[in-house]
Amino acid sequence: GTTVAAIIALLVMSEDKVSTKDAFTLFENNSGWTNNGWAFMLAFTAPMWTLTGCRRYIYNELFNLLLNILDVDDSAAHISEETSGAAKAAPLAMLIGVGATAGLGWILLIAISFVIPSISGLLATDLPLPMAQVFLDVLGKRGMLTIWSFIIVVQYVTGAAQGVDASRVVFAFAR
Repeated sequence: GTTVAAIIALLVMSEDKVSTKDAFTLFENNSGWTNNGWAFMLAFTAPMWTLTGCRRYIYNELFNLLLNILDVDDSAAHISEETSGAAKAAPLAMLIGVGATAGLGWILLIAISFVIPSISGLLATDLPLPMAQVFLDVLGKRGMLTIWSFIIVVQYVTGAAQGVDASRVVFAFAR
């Protein structure tokens, strides 16, 4: 819900979207690496971390916050022994979780690519979270605070679910 709301809000509320050509082909190396090929490869860490269980600790931007909603890829493995028909249900839940997370992650990144007119301008702001600055620029203060509030709630609930998963794994190993 929050991810879809963020995608729609960004695309609908943005007044100055970049062209499709710029959104898909413009490349700015602001990484500090002199090798553009390496910087391009590092750009794939944003969608990559959305598919791992440790994403919230490694990449602390909006991508992990929004996409933690679909943490079923991790959860399905941890609680599979308590599921009826686990031989079919657990792999199916993992595939759906990973597929949905990857799909929504790509759509979110594409939406963000359309609403950021200048990466250099975005990085020059005082707000320490560039994605929060994107929401502030596109949605205004109220809109940014609203969506960010949902993101915080989703992050908290996902952390609680991970605590439950971890306790079940510890219990399973202790038996």
